[in-house]
Amino acid sequence: MGISVLGPTFEDLAANVHKNISDISYIFIGRAAGYIGGSLIGGILFELMNPHILLGISILLTAFGMYAIPFCKQALLLAGIMSFVGMSMGALDTGLCFRK
Repeated sequence: MGISVLGPTFEDLAANVHKNISDISYIFIGRAAGYIGGSLIGGILFELMNPHILLGISILLTAFGMYAIPFCKQALLLAGIMSFVGMSMGALDTGLCFRK
């Protein structure tokens, strides 16, 4: 659900930050870059720490990020939070595929 929520809400997010839809399309890039970074960092952390704790932390960070998105009134803040959500989702997906 976290991946697909951006599409239907994209027009509302653009109105929320007072920009055109074409002006905030970089939030997709921010989320994707965060996802790649979160996957890389998550892969390292899952080998060093307890995977159950990291999965719980990733779920909480994703939830907090998704909750904060509608309250963003600036486009750069929105891109930063989307990148943060991407990182936590990347770590979460890496952890779900992680096997010892």
